[in-house]
Amino acid sequence: MVRLDGKCNCGALSIAVEGHPSIVGICHCTHCRRFTGNVSTYIIAFPINAAQITGHPAQWTTRADSGYYATRFFCAKCGSSMYAHHDVRDARVFINGGHCTPGTLPPPMQEFWLRSSETWDTAHPNTLVLERQITPTLAAPSLPRRISPPVGLVCGPTAGGCNCGRIQVRLKEIKKTIICHCSTCRRFTGSVSAYLITAARDELEIVGCPKLHGSVADSGNAVTRMFCPVCGSSICIMQDHNPTVEVYGGILPPGSLPPPSSERFRHNAEPWAKVYNSVMTSARRSIEGLLNTP
Repeated sequence: MVRLDGKCNCGALSIAVEGHPSIVGICHCTHCRRFTGNVSTYIIAFPINAAQITGHPAQWTTRADSGYYATRFFCAKCGSSMYAHHDVRDARVFINGGHCTPGTLPPPMQEFWLRSSETWDTAHPNTLVLERQITPTLAAPSLPRRISPPVGLVCGPTAGGCNCGRIQVRLKEIKKTIICHCSTCRRFTGSVSAYLITAARDELEIVGCPKLHGSVADSGNAVTRMFCPVCGSSICIMQDHNPTVEVYGGILPPGSLPPPSSERFRHNAEPWAKVYNSVMTSARRSIEGLLNTP
């Protein structure tokens, strides 16, 4: 029996669930990467009647890499990634575990879409590893759905964008990368950690009109997060008086990202969370705050 509860960053949406999960896994598919902004997503699936969801989320429906018609739900105000439904008469809710209380999530049992993972992001021990996900026999939707076609997306080693293609980003180059376990990044992405790319503001080009949400992070710093208001994809974070910006790496193409060079808020990580060989972890880097300070 698993009991979980969580909420989005602004508190407008919350979810509580109790039951026996049918899936506890990590997904590396491109849709999950762009939706959360992370290089992988922790998902835990329950019967839909086991979940109590409050609030009115925004939603985005598209056909996922698996062949499922997936509807992803997010907070329209703060952009937090919350959960998904699969439109194949599947009476389950797929919860993004990052917004649940840290330390309460069971370790993953499966990993999907390893062919879309970064070469340095190896599978967790003792998990069933699948290079892709078995494509289901698609059933007729039980309810009419508005399927939103994606806009053309230009991708490259330092260019990418959101799931619907309305927000596109281009970096001059990738220099510094970070794994962040802070609670605000967890709730925003819906993942158990966030992979971030640090860049100077004049080295980042954003095309489109992302939505902005301001909040106070675990560090005490006032920050602004950007996300796509249509599909909910996480884009980037910035501080008013900091010359750098941090881009969520999942919106860039798979296989293009270097391994993380540092880590922070490790004390907020799940007990089973991986430690990457490339990461330089110290007390300062683990607790210094949302954006690096001199």
